[in-house]
Amino acid sequence: MDCIEIQPPMIITPRLLPGVKIEDGFISIEKTEKTEGRGKPIWRWFVDIPEGEFTRDDLAGCEGHRGMMESMLAFLEAAAESYPDGENADLFPIPVVEWAQHNSDEICMIRTEIESGPMITDIKVLAEIVGADPTERSLSRRVYKSTECGAWLVLVEGGVRVGSIVEGTDRCADPVTLTYPFLAGEFWEALEDIERQCNTIWKETHGCEKCWPEGTVDQYGNEFKPGEVGAPVNPECPGCGGDGIIL
Repeated sequence: MDCIEIQPPMIITPRLLPGVKIEDGFISIEKTEKTEGRGKPIWRWFVDIPEGEFTRDDLAGCEGHRGMMESMLAFLEAAAESYPDGENADLFPIPVVEWAQHNSDEICMIRTEIESGPMITDIKVLAEIVGADPTERSLSRRVYKSTECGAWLVLVEGGVRVGSIVEGTDRCADPVTLTYPFLAGEFWEALEDIERQCNTIWKETHGCEKCWPEGTVDQYGNEFKPGEVGAPVNPECPGCGGDGIIL
């Protein structure tokens, strides 16, 4: 068996396979040697609950153990929501569906946690996830290169802070501070928030000389002369195509 890195909420189950524990049951998955028609690997799932031990090899996908567990839990949610008469109620044996229905809240919570990524507990874990060395310099450089706005990262007590300035202006995005522990998904969401803020500021300040040939007034009441650079970007501008220009 290949070496598998397991991160919470996933565990090694009593079957010695990657899986999760939900109340009084365990869900495990294992990649088989089979493939489906389009070449995707076939995975076998195991649901071990007080009502019995259940297994099938009808889960297909290329997403790896974490991604396939997310898919498995999503199918369990769909079956539980459909039971007893819906179109997805027969995805699993009836005892499994009834168990999933009883534990639907925890199944949803664990699936969401898997979807959001592993828990980041310190700078070393963060560095592993973003592909950098566990130093402020390396992390900030990695973040800068991986974002369109050239975001920055600094270490703060108990966590990290991310933000960005907008080129050609004296404006910047509102920084976001994350305190350990936080989910990897929260980190990426923080960077996406910074990107959105910077994009908004750019659109408000980087119009070209052809954006407003007759002049305009921005949302803050600032007046701009005809052809003045630095006005809001006109999304229908024939000059910059609605992209704005570098100031």
